[in-house]
Amino acid sequence: MSIKRILLVLSGSPADLAAARAAFSTAKHLDARLEALHVEGEIANGLPYIEQGLSEGALTREFTRAREAQERAAGTAREAFETARLEAGLGDGAALWRTERGRVADVVGSEGRVYDLTVIAAGAQFIGASAADVIAAALFETGRPVLVVPDAAPAVFGRRVLIGWNRGTPAARAVAAALPLLAGAEAVVVAYIGTGAKTGPGPEAICRNLEAHGIEAVPRAIGAVDGSVAEGLRQAAREVAADLMVTGAYSHSRIREMVLGGVTSEMLAHTELPLLMSH
Repeated sequence: MSIKRILLVLSGSPADLAAARAAFSTAKHLDARLEALHVEGEIANGLPYIEQGLSEGALTREFTRAREAQERAAGTAREAFETARLEAGLGDGAALWRTERGRVADVVGSEGRVYDLTVIAAGAQFIGASAADVIAAALFETGRPVLVVPDAAPAVFGRRVLIGWNRGTPAARAVAAALPLLAGAEAVVVAYIGTGAKTGPGPEAICRNLEAHGIEAVPRAIGAVDGSVAEGLRQAAREVAADLMVTGAYSHSRIREMVLGGVTSEMLAHTELPLLMSH
């Protein structure tokens, strides 16, 4: 798989700048076309008290405040886009900016199907939607990989990559999606839980597959830290000085993870590195 079209989703929050920088860096590295999308969420979604008997004047004021917040978000998103574009040394025609209106998760889940990669800030603050919902829509609805970028993401990443390998289908899809990035990496480490009960190809098998693509990878057994596989992965990433992590997303259902917890939910909530994920 090649990555030739990248969709950058901007919420209009401070977290957008890190995501925009990561998206432009990836686009330059892979000679890909970048398109930025800002979705103006439905104002009514941000007004849960709309049916609580407000007077006409009070309702008008609330809509005005919501519309002003929407306009500020659009301005912040565009500023992040332009700042990252200029930092990347690209001209006006090097990337496309556009806005859409609707439910953010629905728009992102639909639009992302015709791009090779969707990039979203981990700390994005959408109007009328949570970052978790939008990221989940990108993962479940597009059929494409998603790059989730934390606020403190390094300006350049993908030199040292940690793959979280649990033998499952989402992890296999994530590795396949990451091949264009792995091809230029200085080091690739395949991290796995040595005592796991999962069936499927082991870490040596995925290392052989990567070798067939000209990518040298080494397996590394890890353990859960205080019962947390996600923390075990984060610790391993620190130990090998990784600047990008590649993992499958939601091996269990998202509802189960929301109720009982899970590796994906914990990784998204406490990510320290850019995460390339696929479901």
